Amino acid sequence: MVHQILCEAHILNAMKIAHKKFMDWFKPPAVKIIVLAALGFLLYFNSLGGGFVWDDSGLIAGQEEYLEDLSNLPAVFFKPNFEVPYHRPLLWASFFFDYSLWGLKPIGFHITNVALHIINTGLVYWFIVNLGFPGVVAFFAAALFASHPVQTEAISWIAGRNDTLLVLFLLFSFNFLLVARKSKQFPFKITCYSSAAAAFACALLTKEIAIIALPLLILIDVFYQTSAWRASLRKETLALYASFILVSCCFLVLRSFAISDLSSQVSFNSENLFKALTTPLAVYTYYFKVLFFPLNLTVGPTMYSVFTGSKALILITVFSWIALVIVLARNVLKETLFGMLWIGVYLLPVSGFVWMGVPILEHRLYGASIGFCLMLAALCCNAFSMLQAKAKGVIGYVILVALIILYGYLTIDRNRMWKDDVTIWTDTIKKSPNSVTALNNLAYALIQEKQFDRAITHLNAALKLNPQADKVYGNLGLAYSHKKDYPQAIKSFEMALKINPRSAETYNYMARVYKLTGDLESALINFQKSIALKPQFLAVYLNRGELYLDHGDKARALADYQSALQLSPHNSAVHNALGLFYAQQGATDDAFAHYQKAINFDPSNYQALNNISQLYCQQKAYDKALPYQAEALVINPDAPELHLNLGLIYFNTGKTNEAIEEYRKALGLNPAYIEAHFNIATAYLCIPDGKENARYHFNQVLTLQPDYPHKQLIKKILSGLTAHSN
Repeated sequence: MVHQILCEAHILNAMKIAHKKFMDWFKPPAVKIIVLAALGFLLYFNSLGGGFVWDDSGLIAGQEEYLEDLSNLPAVFFKPNFEVPYHRPLLWASFFFDYSLWGLKPIGFHITNVALHIINTGLVYWFIVNLGFPGVVAFFAAALFASHPVQTEAISWIAGRNDTLLVLFLLFSFNFLLVARKSKQFPFKITCYSSAAAAFACALLTKEIAIIALPLLILIDVFYQTSAWRASLRKETLALYASFILVSCCFLVLRSFAISDLSSQVSFNSENLFKALTTPLAVYTYYFKVLFFPLNLTVGPTMYSVFTGSKALILITVFSWIALVIVLARNVLKETLFGMLWIGVYLLPVSGFVWMGVPILEHRLYGASIGFCLMLAALCCNAFSMLQAKAKGVIGYVILVALIILYGYLTIDRNRMWKDDVTIWTDTIKKSPNSVTALNNLAYALIQEKQFDRAITHLNAALKLNPQADKVYGNLGLAYSHKKDYPQAIKSFEMALKINPRSAETYNYMARVYKLTGDLESALINFQKSIALKPQFLAVYLNRGELYLDHGDKARALADYQSALQLSPHNSAVHNALGLFYAQQGATDDAFAHYQKAINFDPSNYQALNNISQLYCQQKAYDKALPYQAEALVINPDAPELHLNLGLIYFNTGKTNEAIEEYRKALGLNPAYIEAHFNIATAYLCIPDGKENARYHFNQVLTLQPDYPHKQLIKKILSGLTAHSN
């Protein structure tokens, strides 16, 4: 018994020594910051492989010609690039920065997002220390902030950067203010206050809701900076508040100038009083729910739409009792009250009092979660410190570590959902099956994957939920046009235009369908309507130029291509189109020059590589054509026409077996590819024992297209093969 007691005492003593050594090692702030940075990197490492998802396509991938021209960078401060009532020039500046380093490689944009999150985690630690909390509370609060799964939308989704960048500047501002308050050196104090005002201005230029910085600052002063209202600092505090108000007014003036001609997408809920009262309640309920229980996170929350009077009354009662308890016990639950108020104030601009097009988006919680993480860390660290000395604080630390591990697992798992559009919208529909936006976006992603029937199924489901969704009709027309069901495509586009007659994109799609049906007049009318609505619509000039070229109107084709070139002089598709134009005119040197520019501006432009190869083939320079054709296939191995062209090169250089292999690949991708059947039949004629295969493929040509231009030649060959076999 004595031996057992001695052993237990020895083990306990060893644990105390190990704990003390660990705490001595962990005590320096630099060590905590390094651990937090490593945690942030490990949790979001798997997000680096994601692509451009959701709004990323239009905001970044679809704006290459805009981002590649650095002369556009100053303009973002005075004129938004999109027709939306947002003025966020520093967000755009960050996209320009990423593009200058990485081009359109998504990994570069994801690296920036993860780096911002890691920096913000360190700033959260610094902020909580500056509020007066012990380093261990600040560490756990920052670790919870780094690992909470609700952050994934702001980090794994590139366009969610507006919140990470906003929080970066807000935290810099608050930290500079708190440091200035402690300083007694006047020059240093002025420098810190000036830096805080500048950081606040940057926050406003990143996202408009930074306007809540002043209410948050007042909240900080009420809870943790009470000395700010002493007689010696009162004037300084009022001057600080006045500077924030002045910066806000300057921003509002700049914003009104920049977006004066854009209609607002927000409005007060004044028409429906019940909606005005219950929408914020529903929004706050959802946000608190995912902070406390971060399960089933989704891009398309629908909780706000199912509120009834009874549910609203119950929630109001519950919130009122919780608030009453916290207020009555504010001395004991000070951090809880501060955390709750922080969340409430931070979310106020997006709470639903002012109606927004999308009432709930989880990335808006990124900055609000700071209050939650501080509340949770302080409660766990302080509540259990009242236990007997032997267990002092340990239970709280264990709970926090367990939460961080759980949060980390959920975060890594959630990151996987953001890898591409099909994955994220499939996940969204599982959790929000009645989300029209999710159904429409998944359908568009499936169209890009050439899964047209699946896309049409989802679009029809979306129309049952909302028969007035013009974008759904637009995508339905797009799917039908890819299926070559042109009457249905036109019908869908007409429905889209009936609902929204100012969609330049829909007129462009409609014109393309009319072009494919041979209705030149209708195509030109719709192209003109599209340009009238959007004079700088690059795709229209390219599509209309192609139409003119196909119908022999070289002058108008060239005029449209030159207009496109003027709009986007570094656009690869424009130079490829000009290369095709000059190639048709026999101006080989000009064609080569534009194709080469197309590749220089976009090395992944397999069409330009293929076109260069075809020019060399016309000159019978097959050795020069081969590397371009091979490179095009590396970029796009699923294009049957590229395999066909490579087969032609092999055939013309005497490599018949290699040619047959490429023709087979083309037919594997498109079994109804008539030219591939004809070419492989021709190749089989050139090898021993290839006659039966040749016969089969020639018959396939006549079956697929009875009026094939070389029908008589094929019949003559088939007749000869029959006679030879007899």
